[in-house]
Amino acid sequence: MAKVLKSLVKSILPASAKISIPTGGSARSIAMAMLPAHVKAGYSASKVIATWKLRGLTYRRGTMLADYRDAANRLNFSPKVIDYVGSKKIPKSIMSETELKRNRRYRVFANVKYVDSETGRTTYKGVSFYDNTLRTKEGWGQEYIKQKQTAAYEEQLEVAEISITEVQHQKGWKY
Repeated sequence: MAKVLKSLVKSILPASAKISIPTGGSARSIAMAMLPAHVKAGYSASKVIATWKLRGLTYRRGTMLADYRDAANRLNFSPKVIDYVGSKKIPKSIMSETELKRNRRYRVFANVKYVDSETGRTTYKGVSFYDNTLRTKEGWGQEYIKQKQTAAYEEQLEVAEISITEVQHQKGWKY
């Protein structure tokens, strides 16, 4: 199954694309891994959907279009957030405007480095969380740690480092 999946993905991706392919995932999780490469290569949403459909990799069109917009926003705004230096709050000019799935003002994406307190093993993970308060990158890092502690999951994993990579703002809401 994994060989068939990799062959399918290679037939769909632009030749220059390098991605990590999720194994055992749904069509959507596989598509989400491939979307940034297609957007970066300049493929339109219609072309991506048509190409995937021919290869049998499809899901609800409205969801596919929303995923495409999210990938395009991420490629456009993420470098701006990553490069933003300063102790001031993140300006709205480097946030993407989108309709968030939760009734919150902001969705923050980050790369987190965890260290297992028992084994010392290091793990990296991409995470996202919601917040209603405009903050600095450091402030959102602290908020993530606070939310993680109250959620009480992965208790043995301690946050060693957090890097804010993108901020989405709820469309139509005040900053």
